[in-house]
Amino acid sequence: QNFKNIFRKIQKKFLKNFLKNIDLISCETKECFDEIRENGLCNFDISDKLIRIQNGFDEEYLIENNTKVKNFEEKENIMITVGRIGTEQKNNEMLLKVINKMDLKDWKIYIIGPYTEEFKEYYDSFIKNNSDKKDKVILVGNIENKNLLYDYYNRAKVFLLTSRWEGFAIVYPEALRFGNYIITTDVGGAKDITNNGEIGGVTEIENEEQYKNEILKVINEEINLKEKYNQSLEWSEENFLWNNIVKHKKFKEFFVEE
Repeated sequence: QNFKNIFRKIQKKFLKNFLKNIDLISCETKECFDEIRENGLCNFDISDKLIRIQNGFDEEYLIENNTKVKNFEEKENIMITVGRIGTEQKNNEMLLKVINKMDLKDWKIYIIGPYTEEFKEYYDSFIKNNSDKKDKVILVGNIENKNLLYDYYNRAKVFLLTSRWEGFAIVYPEALRFGNYIITTDVGGAKDITNNGEIGGVTEIENEEQYKNEILKVINEEINLKEKYNQSLEWSEENFLWNNIVKHKKFKEFFVEE
């Protein structure tokens, strides 16, 4: 017990000295930022060094590649999910479970990203039991070409994320920049990207019934997707473009003007 106490004291002293030599500490999510600002980091007050740097979107990429974000009227009835498909973290099986036997009407779902063999088997079994969805739920696989990937975001109206955990997923600001309505589990960054559920749907993690209901709201036209599209573009410009994020006042003291 004495050894443990001594070890803890050494850890605390090391952390204190370490934090003294740090100029800036960043958090990705507002929840994390507020928690540390209020309670400190391991009881050390670092509020004077703390900054929130959420993941952002590179607007310059769109300009350099002449990519025009489609108007809402140009978009299609498409939902997409993007990530490392089939990993425990992403919980993609949940998506197939909630749309099992569901009438997707004129909607299509594209599952994009490298996938595990286990997920491929799960997907094949799903299609076997839902033959009507063979051309509606499509396992795309990995897309390395960013222009092609962004084309899917651009065509889609809805972005789906079913993760069990996330830090702040890069796919969030990507989906938002293209005006996608985001339906996500309540992982890191979910409330930030949806403005606390105002412009997207946030469900409990692994709650299949809630997630199913959010998708059905879209299919049954209970969500004004055009309104959410406009709100998403505004929210993206205000909070999730890198060229705006890096203008934070705390950065100025680290830059030397020529």
